[in-house]
Amino acid sequence: MHIDGRDFRCPAGSFVHVPRGMPHTFKGARGSRKLNLYTPAAMAGYFEELAEAIKHGVDEEGLSEIAERYSMTVLGPAPEGYL
Repeated sequence: MHIDGRDFRCPAGSFVHVPRGMPHTFKGARGSRKLNLYTPAAMAGYFEELAEAIKHGVDEEGLSEIAERYSMTVLGPAPEGYL
């Protein structure tokens, strides 16, 4: 995880809290899984829309448009293998 300018390794079983509005990004290993919990749950719509867009071959511009609809700012390019 990259949170507010700092990098953190997060091995299996890690818990990461990212406060609202905190700049962050991540890069996961192939086959890795994570569980996200959001309160309020508005971000669930973002990930549903993102998953559908990735299935249909979204590009970087499309990712930015989705993020904008959810008041997000994309930090850097999408990680390799993300799309």
